[in-house]
Amino acid sequence: MKTLYIDCFAGFTTKMLLGALLDMGASADYICAELKECGLAVTIERSAAERGGMNCTLAHVTCADDDGAARAKLGVRLESLCALCPQATAAQLCAWAAVMIAAESFGADGFACSLLSDGHGIDGESGAPVPSPFVMTLLQKCGAPIRTVDIERELISDEGMAYLASSVKSFRLMPSGTILCTGYGAGRFDADAVPYLVRTVLIDADEGADFLTEFHLDIPITDSIGGLA
Repeated sequence: MKTLYIDCFAGFTTKMLLGALLDMGASADYICAELKECGLAVTIERSAAERGGMNCTLAHVTCADDDGAARAKLGVRLESLCALCPQATAAQLCAWAAVMIAAESFGADGFACSLLSDGHGIDGESGAPVPSPFVMTLLQKCGAPIRTVDIERELISDEGMAYLASSVKSFRLMPSGTILCTGYGAGRFDADAVPYLVRTVLIDADEGADFLTEFHLDIPITDSIGGLA
């Protein structure tokens, strides 16, 4: 059984996840072609980056459609996410769809995620406490575990937390099995305390083997949103 493990040791955004999946071998051209089938003109730019001395991929998503048009074209497929984050922009909607397509291209049977890491204090850009009230609400509702790292800024984006709450059914340690491939997706800035990136690991899990530890047994507030097909 193939499991896609999302290692969020230094925060999480959807673009960081997309960067990690591209770094792992997902095709940006394929993703854009799939979104074109939905009537969307999407561009995905990828560039090499370095975070904490580690090589990784930085992803950037743009959409020629306005927010309303993108929501109309993807709203049914992203119903759970749109319900959690109705203010999402066209670029955010397309980033959600892009990571779904990229993840499916690896043939993973399921998702799992590590505990989450966030900063502390007051975010200098938004002026909100860290974690943000939105992130705190979803952490509480889906039972995701979290720890604090020594960075005075927000590391988990609202749209990223919405994706995890909608898509991940378990927050666990990495399962036992054979590692098939890995990827590293960069955040938009470099932090001194930790490398601001997300790691993805595609694992051929041992048959019948369970995860060593599950941090929380609650089921997320929504079912998996599934694919675009």
